[in-house]
Amino acid sequence: MTKIFTQFVADEAGAGAVEYALVIVMAIAIVTAVSSTLKSQVTAFITQIGQKLNNAVNTIS
Repeated sequence: MTKIFTQFVADEAGAGAVEYALVIVMAIAIVTAVSSTLKSQVTAFITQIGQKLNNAVNTIS
């Protein structure tokens, strides 16, 4: 039993998979945060353009 436990502890094959999984999770979290921020900024920008166009049309009319 001790030999099996020692082999299990010494085996590093699973450690690489765990590291890759953590990197993937971190990448997904970063992409989600950035896309959320960009979405709000793009929405605000488009709203400003719409308001300026509306004001310009009202000024001409």
